Amino acid sequence: MTLRSHLTRRGSRYYFRQRVPTDLTDRLGVKEIRKSLQSSSPQEAARRVIAVSALHADFFERIRAMTDETEIEKQEDVLQQSVRVLLLQNRVLRIGKAEVDENFDAYRKTYALVTKDEKNRAVSPKLAAAVSAFLETFIVEKGGQWDESAHRHNINYIKLFLKIVGDKPLNAYTRQDVLKCVRTLECVHKNYGKSSKDAGLDVDEVLRFSEDKESMNITTLTKHFRCVKSLFTAANHHLDSEVNVEKLFGGIRFRDNVPKAKERKPWSVDDLNRLFATPIWKGTKAQKPSLRYQKGRRIIRDAYWWLPIIAIFTGMRLEEIAQLQCGDLKQTKDGIAYIEVAEGEGKRLKTDSSTRAVPVHPTLVDLGFTALFQGSNAEDRIFPELTGGGPQGKFGYQYSQDFTVYRRQTGLYEDLRDFHSFRHTFATHLRRAIKDILMVGEIVGHETQQIETQTYTHPTVTDRYAAICKLDYVAEGLEIGHLFPRSAS
Repeated sequence: MTLRSHLTRRGSRYYFRQRVPTDLTDRLGVKEIRKSLQSSSPQEAARRVIAVSALHADFFERIRAMTDETEIEKQEDVLQQSVRVLLLQNRVLRIGKAEVDENFDAYRKTYALVTKDEKNRAVSPKLAAAVSAFLETFIVEKGGQWDESAHRHNINYIKLFLKIVGDKPLNAYTRQDVLKCVRTLECVHKNYGKSSKDAGLDVDEVLRFSEDKESMNITTLTKHFRCVKSLFTAANHHLDSEVNVEKLFGGIRFRDNVPKAKERKPWSVDDLNRLFATPIWKGTKAQKPSLRYQKGRRIIRDAYWWLPIIAIFTGMRLEEIAQLQCGDLKQTKDGIAYIEVAEGEGKRLKTDSSTRAVPVHPTLVDLGFTALFQGSNAEDRIFPELTGGGPQGKFGYQYSQDFTVYRRQTGLYEDLRDFHSFRHTFATHLRRAIKDILMVGEIVGHETQQIETQTYTHPTVTDRYAAICKLDYVAEGLEIGHLFPRSAS
């Protein structure tokens, strides 16, 4: 079940909904759990459902290992309190200036009572006995900061750390433990955690399985390291511990032989010309999307035709395009069409910086792109043929699989050059055209952490449109005349 099916709406309010695993229904006495997310905002509800779902996933995992009914009831109480704390934290932290009146005292007092209970529970001898006991509180603290993918990865990072050096009290860890973890991680194969079988392997088995396989790269190892350090920092604060986290983690470096992350290769203009000369854009005989590499005379202007074209003219990620809804196309007072990339019901983004306005390039308008948004309902997706798939229920999942096969069948496959490479192509050509890396970052949704908000004014849609209009693939040799509707050619 994906997070999309965990989110439901009744009237104007959003709710978390999840079926209880069949092996636990008798023990818990219910088949489904439903809780109010205390929000009528689709964006806020989407953030909250991730954290609430994480709490329930960990709860189910703990219950499976228990036989004592009394202990199960205690865990249910802990779960209820954790959800309560999570929602109250979000409510207090997101209160607007206009609401800071006499009601704020009530918010503050209630928040203090609940967090005091949470803190007392965290420092009890039973829960403070091991770092893993703080994991649930850590998830609550992170709240909606993690998307679904980040949550899954970060929990795996922490569990692997505990598997390597053991689960023990915070003040029992030494710098040698951290070094042992780092040196062990350097030997673990890069696909660890992708198989459900990995959770049942001990460290020796993981290392044996990792022999003669490519190890994790520096980017992945750094994420492991930062996540565990973040857990220790948070636990240190909540448990009133005096553990010197910097002394444990500071100054530790990965070895020089750790592989660097391999960068994707962009599609050159010549590569794009070869791509758009293949059956999907020149003529296919197959209606079935996965067989579109077969030559024929049919041009089917569905998602498989549009996705690469949209990507090279917007720089949007695959899932951002695949989940587009009719209501996502907006227009300024000056008549400039733009795509509002934002979270909402049935939509998710990779990071906070992914929220942005992307002007529609004139070439896309001429190709008929804006007509795709003329549905009767704002929530209707412009590519309904793309259905959720894969472990995260992504709309672009099956397309990604088929696009890999398509590139192989048409002789265009090359390592590190995939759909995401279109994004690199867009960024490279736009940067070359406007010589403004900050503007490029604003359009593609990259973080600009090095720029202080006080000294950097975010560009308007009009500014972005002026920039994106300077992107001229045709002047650089792109041959796309055959892509235009016949009436416009």
